[in-house]
Amino acid sequence: MILKMLILICVIFLSVSSVYASGFSSHGNSSFRHWNYDREISNFNRSREREFRRNEDRELKRIWGFGHREEMVFLHFGISGSMNSARHEAYVYYQLGNVALQQKNYAQAIVEYTTAIEIYPGLSAVYRNRGAAYYELKEFNEAIADFLKADQLASTDSSSFINMIQQAALLEGARPVFQQGLNDMHHNNDAQAIVEYSKAIEICPVMAEAYYSRGIAYYKLNDPIKAMADVNKAGELGFPVKSDLIISIKDSGNIPKSIEDLTQAIQINPTDARLYFRRGLCYKKQHNYAQAIADETTAIGLNPNYGNAFRARGNCYFLSKEYNKSWADITRAQELGIFIKPDLINQLKQALGK
Repeated sequence: MILKMLILICVIFLSVSSVYASGFSSHGNSSFRHWNYDREISNFNRSREREFRRNEDRELKRIWGFGHREEMVFLHFGISGSMNSARHEAYVYYQLGNVALQQKNYAQAIVEYTTAIEIYPGLSAVYRNRGAAYYELKEFNEAIADFLKADQLASTDSSSFINMIQQAALLEGARPVFQQGLNDMHHNNDAQAIVEYSKAIEICPVMAEAYYSRGIAYYKLNDPIKAMADVNKAGELGFPVKSDLIISIKDSGNIPKSIEDLTQAIQINPTDARLYFRRGLCYKKQHNYAQAIADETTAIGLNPNYGNAFRARGNCYFLSKEYNKSWADITRAQELGIFIKPDLINQLKQALGK
């Protein structure tokens, strides 16, 4: 009978530890469009979350590998009766904590583990699991303290996992400042966004999305050198930077010269609609939408059937949130046989409530 009970509890324990190791909860890249910006950040965060999970699983399995002998001895003596009563009682609360941990009731798990520690403070696994519960609740200092205590009791090494917790803590601390930068960017306050992104980077120097976002802000403010430096840094930290963005930033460094050349050409031939159209595209790349619209309007005045100029001006109106004017230009461009991306049409319809 005792043997059967021992086998049953061992099976339960292995099940708990297996689920814990595999389910311990913890973070695509679309083409560069300012209206997909949040999606790019969100996709990267989900990707990083998955990578954190994989690293957690590896570390926890490694840590559990050191702890299995202690756990099995713990169970064996708990059944045989040679364990002292305090340790046996602590084991009961430890298992209750494991059940709560499985159910993702982390606050209750901490209560059970804490009770176990108060009764018998000498078991590393209790500290380790309580540290995991603290981690899930983003109480990072408490989590680190528990993992360090577990290492002290069992002569294990959780340093890799502790480093992960410290990085998660930095990311969490930088998140509100980073979000403020996103809000500033959505309101076209790119200079202030750079200030906020820089604060986030100061808090968490490995926050890839902050470098990426600051690079976009520099790009919008026509500073290709700083933009390229930040985007490259984001790539080094794992952010999936799209090659189109790299090309756009590099090209933006040549835009002032292109505008100068086109301006000289316009002075020589002021009735050539193509020159205004091309200069308008240059201004659009600089995010100078007002000047771009002016040039495309001049091009259309010189050539009323210039479909590409209607499309270019419609895009600029869209980026300037003048949706009715954008819709009129995009519709006219389609009538003239110009292809319009379905995404733009759908977003215009959504903005206009069509």
